Amino acid sequence: MFEETTRTLFTGNLYTQLGDGPALSVQSIAETAIAAEEGFHVTALTPTTAATIGALKAYQPERLAVMHGSCFIGDCDGELETHAACFESRLKSGQTP
Repeated sequence: MFEETTRTLFTGNLYTQLGDGPALSVQSIAETAIAAEEGFHVTALTPTTAATIGALKAYQPERLAVMHGSCFIGDCDGELETHAACFESRLKSGQTP
């Protein structure tokens, strides 16, 4: 879901993080979300997963609202690119749960 006034992309569990981080962060949350994904494997890994995540950049989000973890304000395109690249790498290397 995308809220247009504040340019907030609600990411659901895509950026789940472990631990007790701050409610809002300007520090990258991609690596902590990738670490959680590697533990939980909650995202369906398909040939279109990375492209779908990358396509979210078209909304030009300024905030990523996260269900479990710190929400992010900053370079959302970079966060989405990092996350998409991780899934693309996992798919190419055959790293599936």
